[in-house]
This record gives sequence, structure tokens and C-alpha cells, in this order.
Amino acid sequence: MIHARSLRSIPALLAVPLVLQLTACCCQEAWEEAQIEAERAEAERQANMVQWKEIAVARAGVYGTLHAKLDPAGYTEAKACPEDVISAHRGPDAILRTSITSVDYASLPDARAQGAADWTWLNSTYAADLATVAADPTADHYDWTIENLAHADRRFLAVFTHRGERAMPSNYKKGFLSGPSFDGGYATASIVIVDLDGDGAVLCHAPFSAENSESVDVGDGKDEERMIARDFKDNYEWAAQNALDSITELLSINVVGIF
Repeated sequence: MIHARSLRSIPALLAVPLVLQLTACCCQEAWEEAQIEAERAEAERQANMVQWKEIAVARAGVYGTLHAKLDPAGYTEAKACPEDVISAHRGPDAILRTSITSVDYASLPDARAQGAADWTWLNSTYAADLATVAADPTADHYDWTIENLAHADRRFLAVFTHRGERAMPSNYKKGFLSGPSFDGGYATASIVIVDLDGDGAVLCHAPFSAENSESVDVGDGKDEERMIARDFKDNYEWAAQNALDSITELLSINVVGIF
């Protein structure tokens, strides 16, 4: 015997397969749409990659010629940056400063080939990527390397040139009666902004100098030499950014991470 309550539940039971079938259809359609969108996005990325590689290779090619184009003994006076050029490149919606790639002049490809002693801590990661692509522009470089070098922020490059001798802090002595001592680091330099999309044209520049602080807090004294070197690097970056501020309010550097 079938009770009336059971009879009322039969339509609902019969509807379950239909609901499952409709759900499966909807999932299949959604999956197919997702696949189509993924293929479209990948095709667009590949098309963009062709353009990005052209930009990256061109910029790297210019980077490889900068050693011969720049005068490390020059740029002793400040020259303001062309704000119209930089603003047009940044776009109307840009609010924050554009952080740009930096490199020591002695780290440029030709300088290294001649055995120059460079300060690698001045070099942004992208400077190494530029050198890699410049060395072999036809190689199959990583997509992320090409995409990063083609990014709008990579157009402008800050090159640090130095006049005369420069030195990192050295000759650290713990001392006893007179206390610890060291020979402070120093540099007389210029920050030179070049346009990698403009055949390496120098847009602006400003001189600056840096040295160690008169006294350095070395904390618990377990890593004095590193703390003293960090003091000099911090002072160098502050001086470089202040020099850059004097010629433009649109660009910034990030050498050792204090900005």
C-alpha cells in the first residue's frame, strides 16, 4: 500500500535527475566559456609579447651603449628634468612618484668588460636584466623579464657617475682605550637620468656627495662592519634622492630600501 504522503513526494523525486542534468549543462557551458576566455587572453598576451620584446630589446640595446655616451667626469651642475616629457609618459592619472631603475656607471656592460670596480648595491634588479638582454638580444629570455623591461616605468634610467676616487668604509678597528674607529666611505657623484626610448638621451642630472656619519650606532657590536657600510649606503641614497628632488618631483629611486 502506498500512502498519500508518499504519492505527493513522487514529483519531487522525479525532478531530481532533471535538476542534476540542468546543473551539469550549466557547468559545462561555464567551463567552455572559461576555456574560450582563457584562450583569448593567452592569444592577446602572446600578441603583446611580440611588441614587448621589441621594446625590451630596443631598451637593452641602448643600455649597452651608455658607457660610451655618458661622461663620468661631467654633470657637475644641476639640470632640471623636462616635466612635460615625464608627465606625458606617466599619464594623467599618476599620483605617486615613478620609481625608476638605477645603475652604477661602472656596472654598465662596457665598463665591466674593462674590469671596472663597480658598486653593485647601486644596481636595481632590472639593470641586470637589461645587461642580460643586451648581451644576447635574440635569446629566448623569460617572458617575465621581457614584460618587466617593456613596462612603462623602465623607460627612464638613473645612472650614478662618480668623479675622482670613491671608497666604501674600511679599516675598522675595535680599539681599546680610544674605542672603535674606521675609515669612512665617501663619494662625489651625480645622478643622471637617461631616456632608454630616446637613444639614451640625457634628460637631466644633479650632483651630490655622500659620506659616513661622524658616528655610527652599531647596536650590540656583533656586526659592526655591516652596520657602518649600511650607514654609508643610507646616506648615499638620501643624498641621491635629495639631488633628484632638486630636478624633478615625478621620479624616485630605491637603492637600498630606505624610500
